[in-house]
Amino acid sequence: MLDLVGLVNPGITKYYLDKQSKRIIPLNERKVIDYLKQKRPDYLVLFPEWDRFFNLLQPANSKYFTLIHTTLPLYPTEMRYRVFKCRWDNND
Repeated sequence: MLDLVGLVNPGITKYYLDKQSKRIIPLNERKVIDYLKQKRPDYLVLFPEWDRFFNLLQPANSKYFTLIHTTLPLYPTEMRYRVFKCRWDNND
């Protein structure tokens, strides 16, 4: 299991912080997809609302993810997990 915020996998933080300046990389410049391409997980489970931190569900990456399930809303919110099957054979 990989986490995308660095709690379990601290190596992901290089996709959030600039190595030289130690400044936070702007949201629209983060390349978390490169981390996933390297690790090649079979599935991605994500709140779509949180994708603004990861930039994974943008159209350019749609070839890597197939939606296979959406959960019921998590009480007391309306947020739903989405489960995607990953396809890493679709190289750039």
